[in-house]
Amino acid sequence: MSLIFLSALFACNTQSVSISDDVKKAWFEETLDTCTGNCRGSGILVFKENNWKIKHYNLAVAVPNDIIKKYVKLLKKK
Repeated sequence: MSLIFLSALFACNTQSVSISDDVKKAWFEETLDTCTGNCRGSGILVFKENNWKIKHYNLAVAVPNDIIKKYVKLLKKK
């Protein structure tokens, strides 16, 4: 079972989780297949009240290098 709740909503391709020596904090990174294409998630978890809680989560859309200039130009139009 995945430690990361979003993996249940998106197809998780890769996932890496590290846990602190005191087992009270964890940080992770993952690559996901989403409705917007390939994404990268990363975050920090804390162990509190007998459960892992998400303290911070970041989801980034991956833009391939060969189309980044077109992507930036599109963003500037808005």
